[in-house]
Amino acid sequence: LGRLLKDAAENKLDMLHFDCLIDANDIISQNITNYQTMNVVSGTQMFFDQTHIWWKHLVVAWRKIFNRDFLLKNRLFFEEDIMYEDNDFAFRCFMSAFRCKHTNFEPYVYRENPSSVTRVAMSVSRLQNWLKVCVVFAKNSNKWGKDDIRFKQEAIDFISNQLYKVFNSLEKYPGKERRKCLAVISIIDWNHILSCFNLPKRVKIVFEVIRLSLIDSSRNK
Repeated sequence: LGRLLKDAAENKLDMLHFDCLIDANDIISQNITNYQTMNVVSGTQMFFDQTHIWWKHLVVAWRKIFNRDFLLKNRLFFEEDIMYEDNDFAFRCFMSAFRCKHTNFEPYVYRENPSSVTRVAMSVSRLQNWLKVCVVFAKNSNKWGKDDIRFKQEAIDFISNQLYKVFNSLEKYPGKERRKCLAVISIIDWNHILSCFNLPKRVKIVFEVIRLSLIDSSRNK
């Protein structure tokens, strides 16, 4: 920790991203996303650097050290009452940061637990949490400026992928569980999400299929 704090202080960083080791079945190995230490760049430069895939590598909060003043100045906090909240949080951090750096130092061992709540097969609660993340993205996108068009496109891609996950999972549920899922989906403000993002035609089709599924479900109760 001391080494990371020293690096962050000397470079006056808003955010320092570091590598980690992976513990899978009690076998510790080097993280496959291990990259060479990079120079100080802006959050936008780092986010769109092709070296990283944001939703796979950069999104997690536990692989970063943040400058407290940076977080407070930009009012960067986690949303309440949702899981996977670091997706939206990472977006806002990278959009706001002027000084970021990646180091290949590995001070952290990440243990992969197959029974973790973030790794279990799709459930009603997990579906609900992914939909909440989509809603949070839509809400916070209203605060983005005109210069954030690339971030907005990434958000559109993210929401599109999550909605496909939701739609595909519906077909795997038996009757009672499927009705629970549809009940969760029915309370989401779809029109708000659609108004915030110019979603691709294929995603709007998914919206329509889900809407028709809700109508069909209500008729069969």
